[in-house]
Amino acid sequence: MRSPLPRTAGLLVLVAAISAATACSSDSSDSARPASASNSAGSGSAGSGSSASDPGALDTGSYATTAQPAFGFAPADTRDVIESQRMAEFTILIQEIDPIFTETGFPAGTVRSLPAMFRNKASVQVFKDNRVVAGFLSSGSNKATPGGASTGVTHAVFRFRDPAGARQASDALARSVLATTTSAGAWTEVAVPALPDSRVLRRSGLTQVFTPFRDYLLIDQFNAPTDPPVPAEQITAWAKRSLELQKPLIARFPQTPLGANSQIQLDQNKILIYTLRDPKVTTVGLVPAVFGPRGIAHLIDNSQRVSELLTAAGSDHNAIGLTNVYRATTADKAKVLKDGLVRIETDGGYRPTSSPAGLSAATCLAKVNSVSSDYSCRVQVGRYVGEATAKKVDDVHQQISAQYRILTQADQSAQ
Repeated sequence: MRSPLPRTAGLLVLVAAISAATACSSDSSDSARPASASNSAGSGSAGSGSSASDPGALDTGSYATTAQPAFGFAPADTRDVIESQRMAEFTILIQEIDPIFTETGFPAGTVRSLPAMFRNKASVQVFKDNRVVAGFLSSGSNKATPGGASTGVTHAVFRFRDPAGARQASDALARSVLATTTSAGAWTEVAVPALPDSRVLRRSGLTQVFTPFRDYLLIDQFNAPTDPPVPAEQITAWAKRSLELQKPLIARFPQTPLGANSQIQLDQNKILIYTLRDPKVTTVGLVPAVFGPRGIAHLIDNSQRVSELLTAAGSDHNAIGLTNVYRATTADKAKVLKDGLVRIETDGGYRPTSSPAGLSAATCLAKVNSVSSDYSCRVQVGRYVGEATAKKVDDVHQQISAQYRILTQADQSAQ
């Protein structure tokens, strides 16, 4: 788990802790799949899988029950974050490096999360000096054995203005790290034949791999147990696997052109407008946003399982706000998606609990123990699945009720 904050198979409250006040549109090399005309309701129709037992009994609290206004273009001072959000779909999942890395972790986020990845100011300054454009980082680990420790991995991709900037940043970052000495000892650089294009730095239990690729800098950090130690050959194999997957993936990223006149249209696929807005989110990071199946999976345990579920549903654009909204290609696929998200969560220890008054179609779950109380609800409305999470049952019931009302007005023919 990434933190003590509650998390569900969807995105969860965790992301609000990393949060943002801007929104983006997920991008991929393929266009969104069109909805099946025979399986989608018309605009404003609830479609299948959306029966409320008594709509008049719905308690939506003070939450909005209509869609948000269009988001327009990203302000100039947030374009680095929006471009970073777009890069998430073209950044490999930690679990792809090795299936054992099932647990999501910190740090994770956009280019503005650099201080969480590099604690010394000199290393962070390297990115500023070399005019980093954007970047996305993700972390994970394997489950620790009883009485043992887990191996943590952080993987990041940073975009620079040109290949020279990426190479210079790689070399300057290596110099900065090598100059750092702590109680854990000094860093040393090692030549690794299997990683001929990389700078590889090691210290007790820690390995950092810096690899310039085109106008990107690819970074892998491994924090492994020392008793017993993880063999250096294993860490090299992980780093090699990471590069083999990441290079062709980031090469497909449709970069936003550089320049003062460059614009990024937010919520291009008109799905973020259907989420509830979180008034507490006032900083730039990961929320609100729109991610593809891979992008959103960076923030979820069992990332590959969730990514595969969203991909199978054709949910190419997934909106993250106070609530989350997914849009499948058909109502039938939306039902499979909703059921799959619920199943992943119950596999993680959540148990069924009551639905809100007037909304028997909502599936609600709870995970309550002596440490925390976490609640989630999901409802399907035609091609859409709405998802709410909260620490209090009244909050999650009001949120999913408001989300349901919004989705009954959503465009079921949207692509």
